Amino acid sequence: KNEGISGDYSFLTIAGPDAIKPIISNVSYSNLSESTVRISWETDENTNSIVYLGISTNYSLVSGEDAASTQNHLVNVSGLIPNTTYHFQVVSRDSNGNVAYSADSVFTTLAMAGTPQISSGPMENNVTDTSVHIEWTTDQNTDSKVVYGTDASQLDHSMLIQEQALSHSVLLTGLLAQTEYFYKVVSENILAVSVESSTESFTTSVDAEHDHPPLSKIENVHANQKSTSAIVTFTTDQKAMCFVEYRVDGQTYSGLKGEELSYNTNHNVHLLDLAPKTKYFMKITCTDNLDTIVKYEPADEFYFITQDSSGDDGDKDATAPSISGIKVGKPSEGEGVLVSWNTDEISSSFVRYGLTDELGSVAGDDLVSFDITKYVTSHEVVINNLPSNTKYYYSIVSSDKAGNIAQSSADTFTTSSQSSLSSIKIEAVSMEEALVSWSTNSATSSVVEFGTTQTYGQVRQDNSLVKDHKITIAGLISATTYHIRVRSKDESGKEYVSSDYTFTPKSPPIISGIKISDVTEHGVTINFLTNIATDSVVQYTDVKNPKNTGSQGSPELLTNHNVVLHDLTPGTTFVMKIKVRDDSGNEAEQEGASFSTNKDETHPKIDQVRVESALAQNDKVQTIISWTTDEDATTKVIYREGKNGENMDLPTSDGIAQSHIAVITNFKPGVIYFFNVKSMDKYGNEAISETYATLTPKKKENIIQIIINNFQEIFKWTNV
Repeated sequence: KNEGISGDYSFLTIAGPDAIKPIISNVSYSNLSESTVRISWETDENTNSIVYLGISTNYSLVSGEDAASTQNHLVNVSGLIPNTTYHFQVVSRDSNGNVAYSADSVFTTLAMAGTPQISSGPMENNVTDTSVHIEWTTDQNTDSKVVYGTDASQLDHSMLIQEQALSHSVLLTGLLAQTEYFYKVVSENILAVSVESSTESFTTSVDAEHDHPPLSKIENVHANQKSTSAIVTFTTDQKAMCFVEYRVDGQTYSGLKGEELSYNTNHNVHLLDLAPKTKYFMKITCTDNLDTIVKYEPADEFYFITQDSSGDDGDKDATAPSISGIKVGKPSEGEGVLVSWNTDEISSSFVRYGLTDELGSVAGDDLVSFDITKYVTSHEVVINNLPSNTKYYYSIVSSDKAGNIAQSSADTFTTSSQSSLSSIKIEAVSMEEALVSWSTNSATSSVVEFGTTQTYGQVRQDNSLVKDHKITIAGLISATTYHIRVRSKDESGKEYVSSDYTFTPKSPPIISGIKISDVTEHGVTINFLTNIATDSVVQYTDVKNPKNTGSQGSPELLTNHNVVLHDLTPGTTFVMKIKVRDDSGNEAEQEGASFSTNKDETHPKIDQVRVESALAQNDKVQTIISWTTDEDATTKVIYREGKNGENMDLPTSDGIAQSHIAVITNFKPGVIYFFNVKSMDKYGNEAISETYATLTPKKKENIIQIIINNFQEIFKWTNV
């Protein structure tokens, strides 16, 4: 026959998913101290770097870099207890999620050498009117605490930095200006052994607003009178808030006055509702912010005479300016709030504002408001030194040159965060650490205040002057809400403070509410909850046969888990362990209750019984009986010759299947056989079919046999 053979071809199989775990080698530790250790290892591929530690193999601590990818791993662990044996295990996970665990190893931290001592300090640096840095060093790693107050016998305030260090710098804020403070520093090591300094003191400086000589002079007094009003102008040598009392000739001072609402050096006080062509005497009283009071009461009492109403055109104006177009925004330079508006006639520019609708403070444009000739119709007033993220009430006040005063209805604005602090971010580093980062327009120091309330209480700081700031805060309690505020101070001492932020460290996975349901012969459903979204794996082991084990689960990140276990052995008791992992690689596991699958007492179902018989070349009968079962089972045929014959078993193998074939070669030709098929599953449940009958084919006759048989039929011959 003709045959053809093709040329040679090749093909490349597709690479399957990476299911090979990393190989961990050369696990070691170094740089051992009383509270720190460095753990290193290598892997054969890039993985993350995680170390589990604990005083037992339960490993209660986690450290490392989950996002890092390297083959050479270094993890520095701090905050350990001196003279303590720790167990540790390194964990590496590759980019495909394959995780490798090292064997357990141990190390013992060094014993701490006695009581800590203060090596230098304490000393005060950068003393301002509201803050100070207290600095000192110790011969051991300790925390940093300052207790302080204005009474040396009662130091009722404190600031604690829990981080262990040799060099200590604690920033005290919110101090009173020009006040003597007393303080002690306290340093405590990890064994709760502490050292305390003697009592020291410092005095805060005077704040810039009050750093000036006291008010001493009122001068350049002048009155610009109309028929029913007058404007009294004068100057003071320091910023002051003043009022002008006035009386009619022949009367005493009875409380009539015009007054200011803000501190200025150039003063312009309006006196209204005066009588025309009348002589008025007046005196001036001014107070500065040092509470210094100066009066203007010359021996020859100052007076003015109002004009005749008939010749005073100004008195004909009795209409107050109309205020419109009020806007609140930010000034083009610096911090603060810019309030702008328009009036339909030239007038002064004032803004009243306060934390309530009672207002209480005034800001104005002194270049405009204290000189009638400089009144404007387009007004802008900048209000400075407002705390960030604070709601204020405000109202516009404008007075025209005739003394008519217009005031807008009260409205509100909310200050924004300081523009010098931006891009504030709080990111979880681990379950116990967070990284706080922010930016400033100029080089400043870095301070983070944090605590479980808005009084904070803990501080982390770096006095280096930088524009991009990063501070790590550690020792956080998972699932606890923290309040966080950042501070930055520039070289000139100007300090910027953020608003309050909140942050909740991620909680480790916690497994709860384990339930077992829907138990069948071959399966069971395991229900459980986790406090955060995790994957789910259920490991199960036969209590009588540990080799009968497995695990099933789901990679989907959920908090309500339903894991259906399939293909379990019926009638078997299993113990289980639940394992979960969150999106950061934090893992948890918990033993669950044992469960037992139902015993399989259902026999196989026999179906599609077929029989075929044929004569072979040697006239032997070959009979094939086939059937199916609904589960894996054995193959067996029971048969008998004729209706009353003896039952015989067809030998078969012990293999199990769902499709069954039995080949019988010892049936006689032309004979009726009765048979049953029988199948037993692997749990001993047996099924037997109904009885079937089959007639085997007869032998084929040759021509001579046919002739002889015909003769016998015709002539009634019989065999002798």
